[in-house]
Amino acid sequence: MVVETGEKLHVVTRRMFADDLRRHFIGVVDEVSDTTIRATGFGFVFDELKGEFVKSNEMRTRLITPGDAGLIIHIHPEAVDLASLRYGRGKGGARILTDGGGFEMAVSEFGTSR
Repeated sequence: MVVETGEKLHVVTRRMFADDLRRHFIGVVDEVSDTTIRATGFGFVFDELKGEFVKSNEMRTRLITPGDAGLIIHIHPEAVDLASLRYGRGKGGARILTDGGGFEMAVSEFGTSR
């Protein structure tokens, strides 16, 4: 497996239809098998009324199948503080993921409205 215990993941669930929820998961890898990753972290769902991602109040454990074509998985640097991660706007209004401590990752390739 390419992923190792202790690595930090950002998992985006691809939408199949325009009305599907925009769901992201950010967590730390607890265990890895040949076909599954067990990770603990926070879920985020896009709130259409607020126009922003809303973080779950409590940590969750999720089983992730890396071979699932419906998932996009990013590995975050070790120094990223997962508890502080939040979505915001970067330069030019692009949506970013940041921990407020130097880490930023653009999460929209299509501009400010998505």
